[in-house]
Amino acid sequence: MKNGLARAVFAGFLISTAIPADADANLGAYLAARQAAMEADYQAAARYYTEALVADPTNPQLLENAANSFTGLGQFDRAAPIADQMVALEIRTQLASIIRFTSAASNDNWDRVFSDLESGLMVSPLVDGLIQGWAAMGEGDVDRAIENFDAAIEIPQTRNYSIYHKALALASAGDFEGADALLASPKDGRAFSSRSAIAHAQVLSQLSRNSDALEMLQAVFGQTRNSTVLDLRTRLTNGETVPFTMVRDAKAGIGEVFLMVADLLRDETADGYILTYTRAAEYLDSTNTEATLASARLLEQMDRYELASETYCQNRSRQPRLCGGRARPH
Repeated sequence: MKNGLARAVFAGFLISTAIPADADANLGAYLAARQAAMEADYQAAARYYTEALVADPTNPQLLENAANSFTGLGQFDRAAPIADQMVALEIRTQLASIIRFTSAASNDNWDRVFSDLESGLMVSPLVDGLIQGWAAMGEGDVDRAIENFDAAIEIPQTRNYSIYHKALALASAGDFEGADALLASPKDGRAFSSRSAIAHAQVLSQLSRNSDALEMLQAVFGQTRNSTVLDLRTRLTNGETVPFTMVRDAKAGIGEVFLMVADLLRDETADGYILTYTRAAEYLDSTNTEATLASARLLEQMDRYELASETYCQNRSRQPRLCGGRARPH
């Protein structure tokens, strides 16, 4: 998926910096917003774009940029009304789709997820197919969900990612045997990703196969300093039956889709674009430490150290060693 294919599958949106034709009514707010956006100062950009929208509430560029500013802050509750306005005005963008899907999933509004997909809202073929599968899981229709995941698996370029999500769905429904069969398909110690290896270890533990889980983790990670893997190894070695926590429910499943996309796009496109996906993953699953860390790292790379520090510390129980100080450049 790297080296260009990611760009083809997940074609990104570009935040416009052209001055709207009718921006004169609030030119000061617009210029301040544009400068803040160029500096990735999401707090200021959100404030000034909102102010500019008061004078020009149907301007597509202002709506898109305001929505992007709020997603950069992780404030999907504030981005959602803007995305709704965009859809009502038939301004269909990838960003609006991400916000709508995230908002609907966070409220377990699976009917709206399906209706939005049927109306033509889209992110990419892979993302749309996986979201449809997870939405069916949210409705409790496992058979329909599996049909959707199987359809996504038929796309050769994205087969492995779809298999991974089908396995997560099966595990979240308690079918650990089915999940194991899918997660074990890579051979010679390979895994779909580090997160799939951790998920597989949890599945194996649920099947009373801690020794197999430890062997698989050694093959994938070897000697590692990853705290999550080290903790998992300790629990498995001590004979604990580790619960399956990688994806607890359908909304977390969609969050995992967005986090997976963010990883696929790493080094392929702008940090600000990837941040939209990691923020969506955070919003849908507050326990997803990997999503929180990914957002904070992206903000550091954009020199937004204060916001990165706030992101690290938003759940002190999960990141205590990262809190209490300002994030610093490397």
